[in-house]
Amino acid sequence: MMTTGDIYYKQNTYKIIAILLMFLDHVGALFNIIGFRIFGHICIMLFLYSYVHGLSLSKGLNIKKLIKLAAIGLIAQPFYIYLFDSKALNIFFLYLLYYIFKYFESNNKYINFIQFLMFCSLTFILNIEYWFFGFSVLYVYDKVKNIKIQNCLNLALNIIFIIYAYYVYDTMIFILQPFTLLLIHEINKGSFTIKFPVHKNVFYLFYPTHLFLLCIIKYFLWAAAMRFFFFSFAL
Repeated sequence: MMTTGDIYYKQNTYKIIAILLMFLDHVGALFNIIGFRIFGHICIMLFLYSYVHGLSLSKGLNIKKLIKLAAIGLIAQPFYIYLFDSKALNIFFLYLLYYIFKYFESNNKYINFIQFLMFCSLTFILNIEYWFFGFSVLYVYDKVKNIKIQNCLNLALNIIFIIYAYYVYDTMIFILQPFTLLLIHEINKGSFTIKFPVHKNVFYLFYPTHLFLLCIIKYFLWAAAMRFFFFSFAL
């Protein structure tokens, strides 16, 4: 039987691996290193799984958590736009939307599924990062308790998303995402655990902080490139 400590360290293991991979992905985005982006994108399934796992340990609507998700999403958004040249809303708005969905969801499974489709469509309307894929994976992890069916559905969602990204955005950076299911399985089995205590707020604060630092690097790289261009032109 798992102790509270076991659950805590498993949660930390998901999150520590996820933030390291996310950082790798974002460094790859800044310097256009495709290999970093491909390996880094493994993080998304870890983040989504960890988020739902955290929700399962809490009860009811927590206003402080709602405010925290919204605040971090808003703080990070300018850095997200500048770093990625993107008009999308960052992943914290996906977490926020699903948290709101959890508050309003019906106990009737048919009404619940209709609500899911409505909220899922909002990811497109609001242009939230990972759109239908992210919200659907959260829903599957939250509602489907049979692990085999859960994994099959998430594998299918990953394949659909990979094909969608390839044909719409001409990118294959999501190609390794399905393999995260194996990683989650191994962590759940207890094959390996990172027993390093990290306060939960560190994971929240890491997101806007690392985006801010990467934005500073991007700015100075851009400034250095402009100086070089004008210096070369002057010569």
